[in-house]
Amino acid sequence: MANRRIMLCLMTVALALAAGGSPSAAATSLDVELGWGGAYRAGRWSPLFITAADSRPRNVLIELYSPQGTNFAMRIRQIVTIGPQKTTFVLYAPLAGYLESLSVTLRDPSSGRSLADWTGEFFYGGAPAGAATQAPQAFEHLILVSGRHGAQRILQNHFHDNRIGVCSVHPLRLAASPQGYDSVSVLVLDQPDLTRLSREQQQAIVDWVRGGGMLVCWMSEDAQPPNAPIIDALPAVVGENIAISLEERSVREAGLPARFRSLKGRQLTPLPDAQRIPLFGDDVAAFRHRLGLGHVVLLPFDPSTFTFDSATASHAFWRPLLDSALDLYDPDSKNPYYNNPYNDAWQQTRALAASRTMDLLGDVPGIGRFGFSYVAYVLIGMMLVVGPIDWIVLKRLGRQPWTWLTTSGWIALVTLGAMFIGYVFKSGDLHYRTLRLIDQVDGMSIVTNDSIGIYSPRTRIYELTDIDPEGWWQPLVAEPAYYARGGMKTDIRFHQDYRGNRPEQMLINVWNLRFLTAQTIAPAPPVIEADLRYEHRHGANFVVGTIVNRGPVPLKNLLVRVKGGTCPLGGEPLPPGAQVQVNHRFTDHDRRFRYNPYNAHQYGFYDHELAGQYDGVWDIDPRRSRAIDRILDNRQDAACIYATADDVAPVARLSQTGAIEKHMQYVRAVVSIKPIQALAAGEGGTGP
Repeated sequence: MANRRIMLCLMTVALALAAGGSPSAAATSLDVELGWGGAYRAGRWSPLFITAADSRPRNVLIELYSPQGTNFAMRIRQIVTIGPQKTTFVLYAPLAGYLESLSVTLRDPSSGRSLADWTGEFFYGGAPAGAATQAPQAFEHLILVSGRHGAQRILQNHFHDNRIGVCSVHPLRLAASPQGYDSVSVLVLDQPDLTRLSREQQQAIVDWVRGGGMLVCWMSEDAQPPNAPIIDALPAVVGENIAISLEERSVREAGLPARFRSLKGRQLTPLPDAQRIPLFGDDVAAFRHRLGLGHVVLLPFDPSTFTFDSATASHAFWRPLLDSALDLYDPDSKNPYYNNPYNDAWQQTRALAASRTMDLLGDVPGIGRFGFSYVAYVLIGMMLVVGPIDWIVLKRLGRQPWTWLTTSGWIALVTLGAMFIGYVFKSGDLHYRTLRLIDQVDGMSIVTNDSIGIYSPRTRIYELTDIDPEGWWQPLVAEPAYYARGGMKTDIRFHQDYRGNRPEQMLINVWNLRFLTAQTIAPAPPVIEADLRYEHRHGANFVVGTIVNRGPVPLKNLLVRVKGGTCPLGGEPLPPGAQVQVNHRFTDHDRRFRYNPYNAHQYGFYDHELAGQYDGVWDIDPRRSRAIDRILDNRQDAACIYATADDVAPVARLSQTGAIEKHMQYVRAVVSIKPIQALAAGEGGTGP
């Protein structure tokens, strides 16, 4: 009886302690909103708005788990402070095609204990009470609308293409980093209040447009602030408020009710480089100009309240405005496009470029492999040890029933021994390689893509230092987002803040390769400067002028690409600060350099003999390759110069010493070229 009473008292104390500790754990709340209003693009960086609270002020570690491809997963971590009032934080991650394995966990920073968790499985059943259960939807393209509240829902009805998601977001949720718009195809600012939109947000939007994005906007009746980044990026000067009168016939042919004959708008004075886009016949016009690799479109009126009488009419209105970003299909077509967000042409193209980048970085001589022979030798050894030898020894000892225990012991011994050998013994050399891709437009570098490859000759922890804080790093995988579903994965930890996403220390097993990549969208000094012009002589077209190397290392494999042709320059490497004379006839090989998503799974994008080392790696972001194609197609005064460089500074440094290092750089610069000129007869010319 005494023992029973003691046990009863102990159980009562334990229950009391458990009851006293449970409120603290239950007091931490967590809710997650995925994507832009539930819409996202598979494989692209998308936001997760994380709302958390606790009964007392405390620091917590947010840990976001996001699968990447078949073999890897990102663990993105950030320490924040929460309290009784709900606070929303935002993390960005490349989202896979399916979200069952996606999870967010709040942890205690010191102990690592889980305080609250959320999982993507909630979308597919089993969600806690009060949690959102509607699964987010992936699209091939996203139109993000922000600005004046209330009219976005009508604007959403303008697009009848199931490949395109149209979603609205509060201006305060617009990203302050260009990478935050990675999943956005078109950003629409509906009468934005630029006095409330921070300068960081505006500059992020402008930098994103330079990197290949598209901004469409129309202004309110209010006065606009001077020197705002978005105002400076517009294709026209916004003037006084005006009344716009349209012809009744034009309005009717546009599929709108007669009440839209009279519109309120703003006077627009186009800049010299602006392209006029006629609307409603030619009663009024919008203006567009190129900014870097992207475009900005400015409308003189607000179209968000238009109520078109058909999908054909609404698409006819928007098609010329969004031409450089979206290919709106004809709703009357008998063969409409279908939404395939998990394995679309963009993902196939990027996967092929990632594979070629991995081949370039992972071409390590003498790389160790766990081939079939290793597995066969281990299995034969296990058969001998666990079979006859183990049986004979146990029989002589009279302990044959111990077979189940000794078999497990041998397996554990072999496994632990293999792990120990991987840590202790070194097989081969440590290799570290990096590749930097630089896109340059309008006299400035606008985007860099950095990729690294590490070959580990033995199992150990590696760390990267001197990393650009504005880089957004992720595993480099050669698979579309669809393949991130299921399976065991290797976790790679990253630390994220408002500037970027940087890798933490990572364990790489013996004879393993690890690839990471990052995109940085920020203006930087140019690498190439050019003064080029066309000349026509002897019945052929030539590119003539000079190219100057403004970078810190010699450039080689110089090639000039113009509309309809290319000019491989050849010759010796171009030293820093030096210039090379160009006087070359261009040949009709431009098609071999063109972005072609439809043949991504069958054909290379570049001719091996012509392009050499340029093969495929540029399409790590196909949007920029397509933008350069469009520039060369639509402008006679544009050229693109390609170049490579070796022995450049690494994009990041490896903390371990003794590595065999190789660092490469590719440059792609869009420059101006003067119109064609004919030489005088006395100079041997044949006329234009």
